[in-house]
Amino acid sequence: MIDRLAARLETTPEHIQGWRMLGWSYFNTGHYEQAAAAYARAVELDPSSAELKASYEEAKAKASESDNLETASSSQTETIAKSGDGPSIEKTAEFEAMPPGARDAAIRSMVDGLADRLERHPRDVEGWTRLMRSRVVLGESEVAAAAFRKALEVFKDDSAASGRITAAAIELGLKTE
Repeated sequence: MIDRLAARLETTPEHIQGWRMLGWSYFNTGHYEQAAAAYARAVELDPSSAELKASYEEAKAKASESDNLETASSSQTETIAKSGDGPSIEKTAEFEAMPPGARDAAIRSMVDGLADRLERHPRDVEGWTRLMRSRVVLGESEVAAAAFRKALEVFKDDSAASGRITAAAIELGLKTE
């Protein structure tokens, strides 16, 4: 259900309550980095909401407690990047006003940017799962599978991280064993 909500927000990125609900859902399932990213987007859309700011700060704190502060920061940065160079509603409007081909190119560019970042800083479990999910959404299942294999190699010494990556791959249909 969370994945369906996230997918729906790709087509309605200005829906503040949808981002709030996505943040709440991620938070309550223990996915604090993803919760922080969703709340960051909601705060970006409604910067005057004290409730959203508090939820965002709480999700960031939980992510930090889980020793995933770097991942939460990259999630927030990636979420903000979806609307352009920074947290600007005008840039979001520009993005939405793009012709579909240009928008697709911009999305692919962001996904490629995430892949490049992971090449430089590979120890980011949430980054790898986002990359796999993004590639699947873009219809690039083989590239997603390659990212899965690479992530397992990066975390071969960390069974907890490998387990999270494998669980995400199974959820995405990348691993059938």
